[in-house]
Amino acid sequence: MILLADDLSGAAEVAGLIWGAGGEVEVQIGGEATAGAGSLVIDTETRGLPPAEAACAVREVCAGLARRGLRLDFKKVDSVVRGPVRAEVEAAMEALGLRRCILLPANPSRGRTLEGGVYRVHGVPLHETEFAADPAHPARTASAVELLGPGVQPVVVAGPRDALPEEGIILADARSAADVAAWAERTEPAALSAGAADFLQALLARRGMVPRRASEPMPAGRRLLVSGSASAMSRAAIEQAEGSGVPVVRLPTTAAPGSPEVRRGAERVAKALSSADRVILCIAGPHSAEPDAPRRLEQALAEAAAAALASAPVGRLLLEGGSTAAATLARLGLRRLRVAGQPAPGIVRLQAIGAEAPEIVTKPGSYGWAWAFG
Repeated sequence: MILLADDLSGAAEVAGLIWGAGGEVEVQIGGEATAGAGSLVIDTETRGLPPAEAACAVREVCAGLARRGLRLDFKKVDSVVRGPVRAEVEAAMEALGLRRCILLPANPSRGRTLEGGVYRVHGVPLHETEFAADPAHPARTASAVELLGPGVQPVVVAGPRDALPEEGIILADARSAADVAAWAERTEPAALSAGAADFLQALLARRGMVPRRASEPMPAGRRLLVSGSASAMSRAAIEQAEGSGVPVVRLPTTAAPGSPEVRRGAERVAKALSSADRVILCIAGPHSAEPDAPRRLEQALAEAAAAALASAPVGRLLLEGGSTAAATLARLGLRRLRVAGQPAPGIVRLQAIGAEAPEIVTKPGSYGWAWAFG
């Protein structure tokens, strides 16, 4: 199978589903796709791009696959419709010559549902949840059509048993696992399948790829967690870890690549790692509302982490948030990874291909800490 995702934690999440079903799978960050013996998930790094740029990147990757006779099996999108989702889906449809797409962003297994085109998280309209305060992609509405924004293809909201149009984007209502499974039965080669992890898991089950590898505990050893998430859940988890004695190094919200704050942060992380087997690097306080703040801060975190690891190597590097994860791996020169395990759904262990590096563990910023860093 070949899949596209718009950020690294999402790419790792769906790769973990394939691994759990017994498949070998590689994650590649940007660049020309290199097909291996198993499945391939490509992170196009487009979550934070303007729609036109994101579309161009997706179109280029899809065209490259088509030139080599390879088929795109699934387009992973964010489960609360963050980023230029519509632009990317339309670009993939255009490059692949497809007239319609079944887009199912809901993740009922995590309480994220779509009914009548209204997106809810545990029953609460999306714009009334903490996603309204997302520093990069604040949710201003619960209407999934409005979240998608303007585009070229018509968008139709439909239930799993409704008659479907012959072309355009079919925005799939899904309140339960049964709804997701019903949508998986309606997919076809002539339509692009796009959505979140629940939809892919249903598609894998339709292929007979059911989970065979069990989730596993996190191996012991010295580790550094780099958290770029602004979620309240993440902040609470960091505070809890700090309360139990885990050293926490916080970069100020004014930090920028090359700044003294980043250098001092790296030195503090390296010092903490000399005496502790678990250290957390994160941003102090709520993220700035400045438009360029999310990218500036993720780059600052990445630079501090790479500098600290140069003098204090660890066995395991834990990365929270897709953009932060990709920025950190770029600093370390790592672009190809293979899935090595899955401590919990959405939490994926990765090993670098062709390079000496610590084991990488990724987690979406909006997912809980069920895997227990402590």
